[in-house]
Amino acid sequence: MNNENINMILMKEEMKSKTTAWVLAYFFGIFGGHCFYIGRKKLAWAILITFFSVILLPLWLLLFLYSLFQVNSEIRMNNRRVLIKYKNKD
Repeated sequence: MNNENINMILMKEEMKSKTTAWVLAYFFGIFGGHCFYIGRKKLAWAILITFFSVILLPLWLLLFLYSLFQVNSEIRMNNRRVLIKYKNKD
């Protein structure tokens, strides 16, 4: 296996899937599962912590809706960074 094939395999492993992100948002979105997947760990923890606080539920709703609107753009930006990273390796 040559170096180019190895780079292609590594690149595909680092890229994120919109389908996976939206499935996670559907099933685990109220806990921030889709944010953990796309690499927005601070936002994911904020969603998770505010979900369990009755006083902070309005803030949770805002964070949750914001995260849903950001899913596609975050994945697009991540995949673009991965492509640039592996394009520059050659």
